[in-house]
Amino acid sequence: MAAAALATATLFAVTSGPFGGAQAALCNSASNGSLTVFKEADPNGSCTFPPDVEVDINLAGTPDGVNTVTGLAGVVPVQFTSTVLLDQASGNATITPSTQGGTIPNLTFSAPGFTFTDFIFNLQLVKDISSFTIEGFDAAMTSLGLIVLTGLKDNANIGFGLFSTTPLSSVTLTGTFSQLRQFDVSGLSPIPSPVPLPPAVLLLLSGLAGLGWIGRSKTKAA
Repeated sequence: MAAAALATATLFAVTSGPFGGAQAALCNSASNGSLTVFKEADPNGSCTFPPDVEVDINLAGTPDGVNTVTGLAGVVPVQFTSTVLLDQASGNATITPSTQGGTIPNLTFSAPGFTFTDFIFNLQLVKDISSFTIEGFDAAMTSLGLIVLTGLKDNANIGFGLFSTTPLSSVTLTGTFSQLRQFDVSGLSPIPSPVPLPPAVLLLLSGLAGLGWIGRSKTKAA
């Protein structure tokens, strides 16, 4: 996995961004690389993210006490992975730590075999913690941006929307979370499989390699 070579950006300057007019005052944002993160400024959720067709993620079917929680975005399999054991709660819409009173230090979202353009989620930071980071990666696992979000309210449910101008293959959240919930994704697209070379081209390459080996042999013999 390539390390992020991009400088971090810190919330929260109000932006007119894609909202325009009075709507801009309802959201805060930060950008870095291909990524822009929008945060709901209104605790009642009046922030409107850029228009897109969002697909709810259902986490049904994963047992508790696992490092990877699986689910479906429509018919597309998705997964959430952490270095700690995870449980589901609240009707398969919430991810919590398996350890009672524990925390989640990191969570990576991906849709294996697919890219996506945005990821919407809610999270709750533990008491006295007011920041976390979010990083996106493309299909080659190259960092598309690293954003540090600061000045957040602790012990409160906060909504975020991550949008990328370059297709994402995964998103990693790093912080001290008591829970993450209500996930949506959009812009899902299959990652193209490598196109195999036609047999005639493979035969030609094999012949060229053989000629090269013969040439080297004759040079050594001379």
